[in-house]
Amino acid sequence: MLNRLYFLRMRYSILYKDFTEFDFYFFMRNWILCFLSGVLLFFSLTSYAFYVIPDEINIPDKIEQRSSEQIKAIFSSLEKQYNQKTANFWRLRYQKALLLKKKDIDSFCDIMKELGDSPAFPLKNLARIQSYELCPFPSEPSFNPDLFPSWLRFRLAEAFYKRRKTFNQPETTLKVTIYLAQNSPYKALRISYLKHALALAKEQQEDLKAQELRQLLYEESPSLNPEPSAENYLAVAEDFRRNRKFKKAIAFYIRVLNSPKTNFDEKNLSFKGLDHIHKIQRKFKKQSINFQQWSRWLLKENTEQSLTKYYTLRLELARQKWNLNENQRAIQLVTDILKDPKSQPIIAEALYLRGLIYAQEKQPELSLKDWNQAIQQISKKRNKSELLKKILWEKAWLLRSQKNYQEALNSFKLMEKINKNPYTRYKILFWKGKTLQAMGQKTLAKRSFETLIMKDHFGYYGLLARKMLNKKPEFQKIKKISKRIPLAVSQKVENMIHWLILFEESQLLSQFLDTQKSKILNRKHRSKQDWLKMIWLWTKAQKYLEIFQSLEAMNDAVKSYFLKKYIHFLFPLDFAKEVKEAGQKMDVPPALIFSVMRQESAFNIRARSPADAFGLMQLIPSTAQRTAKRYKIPYRNFKDLYKPSKNIFLGTAHLKSLLKQYNNSFLFSVAAYNAGSTPLNQWKEEMEELEPLEFIENIPYEETRNYVRLLIRNYVFYHNELDMEGHWFPDWLLQ
Repeated sequence: MLNRLYFLRMRYSILYKDFTEFDFYFFMRNWILCFLSGVLLFFSLTSYAFYVIPDEINIPDKIEQRSSEQIKAIFSSLEKQYNQKTANFWRLRYQKALLLKKKDIDSFCDIMKELGDSPAFPLKNLARIQSYELCPFPSEPSFNPDLFPSWLRFRLAEAFYKRRKTFNQPETTLKVTIYLAQNSPYKALRISYLKHALALAKEQQEDLKAQELRQLLYEESPSLNPEPSAENYLAVAEDFRRNRKFKKAIAFYIRVLNSPKTNFDEKNLSFKGLDHIHKIQRKFKKQSINFQQWSRWLLKENTEQSLTKYYTLRLELARQKWNLNENQRAIQLVTDILKDPKSQPIIAEALYLRGLIYAQEKQPELSLKDWNQAIQQISKKRNKSELLKKILWEKAWLLRSQKNYQEALNSFKLMEKINKNPYTRYKILFWKGKTLQAMGQKTLAKRSFETLIMKDHFGYYGLLARKMLNKKPEFQKIKKISKRIPLAVSQKVENMIHWLILFEESQLLSQFLDTQKSKILNRKHRSKQDWLKMIWLWTKAQKYLEIFQSLEAMNDAVKSYFLKKYIHFLFPLDFAKEVKEAGQKMDVPPALIFSVMRQESAFNIRARSPADAFGLMQLIPSTAQRTAKRYKIPYRNFKDLYKPSKNIFLGTAHLKSLLKQYNNSFLFSVAAYNAGSTPLNQWKEEMEELEPLEFIENIPYEETRNYVRLLIRNYVFYHNELDMEGHWFPDWLLQ
């Protein structure tokens, strides 16, 4: 064709001599290329149109409460406003189908099949899965995960599993059940699916498959093996312990200890497991006997490893005695450790602990002597440990409590030089300011607090500094970030994210984000906007722990920007309905319930702690059972604690009982929620003369000390986010 054009050009140039100035050949070629590009652009835009994000559409409130005919009429009227090849039209069709799912199954199936067959609809695969779950087909669909994106395959398997009772395809059911067992995110579900798959394999006389599944089941849950071998006794014991079958766990731990085939690590873990069980069951006599047997065995082994472990155990026993207010017994245990030349690896830790006990016994000279010796021991080591920083802090705090303010101030300044941890530096800066206040140096104290406010914008110590200077923070209310946030991904991927957000598919969004992680989340050089995009996506996927952890990875400038502009992302309001109901029923502030949930579980309903606490508010089963009985709340066993409404109600009721027990004291109630009432009552008695802020810093349990600080910070934000009455920093928090 181009040759033909060239011939025409030559012909016209002969007839018209001046035509050579206009290059006919190049003109026609470019015109054709432009035409073809236009055609391609048209088709690409036509197909791309389906991937754009739909507009906000005003749909009547509480439409889900209307009849199927009313829903159809409302949506038919709305659909007429849009072209059938636009995002808005597809959004309405899909939403209509979801509303009809429980009201008109035939209409639901018709729409979902239509959407599933449309190559342009972004959620076509999800629509197809929805139809697989409930809808009839002329011939049964086959289960083929490879035809679907990886992030949708588990949902596909769930749909086929739910469909299993309506079609007679035993081979497909077995295949689907095995897939779910291998890919479920939760251990309990994996075990349940494996049990079902094993039963199906037996029914189908698939002996080899049944043998494989049985092996997988025993690997997943060793306690289900009726005849475990000796090398699996420890795994069986641990599995029974995790499932709270303590008697059976103890029996297998004893088997491990009595077996001649078990090694040092296995026996040590068995003693540790027994200790954990006795502690959970509060059987302290049995715990003491186990401890003695554990110690004797370690001494008998007489290796460097066993002796280090032995003295560490003795030190832990001394700490326990101290916590039980048996100070003289604790001092004697530590002194015995220090006399033994074989205890060299833990001498510094022992001196540190004895110094703490002497401080409580009001013997500061002995405390300082032990701590100075501990510092000398640490200085001999190449690597300076965190223990050195703890000792320096205790020295400074002791000097301050003795009103030796100048020496305390010097110690705080020294600690500032050697501490790189930002949180520790904020703590030092705050108490340096308080010390300057006590010395009457108000100008320097104010300067210290102002510096702290600049560095620790909304942390615990930063908020305390603001309270000292009466400077209210500018709390940002929850903002709607633009519906369309440009991401460092393809347009199709970005729009898929927004479609999943639109229909509140948080679990699928989480799985989809995992497949795009390298493109979205792992950029080496992240700008402020990059961080904002990431945190916004994590919020929509309800991956709050990632949000909290991301602060550690931000540089100071980005962190400052984020905390000033988007602090509300760190304080979610999930389960608001359940919180409101529980708060009203128990007369507990919603801000307190949210504060506890945020700190205990990061809003993870499946959270479980090493201390055997479960769910959103991390309740121990014995506490849950006692609380349920007191407030007449239905409760069966620990599995109920994985149910959000049940967990929140029981947790709120427990908070209510603690507030009542401690005369509505926030400080004592949240400390008891974390550590228990027995230790708190002891601390109250020992430190009744201390002001609240000093009491917090003197809480012996590090975990509880940090917990109380963070609960105060959380409450301040939820108090202001929920527009509760009173001062921005309620005085109640320090009562």
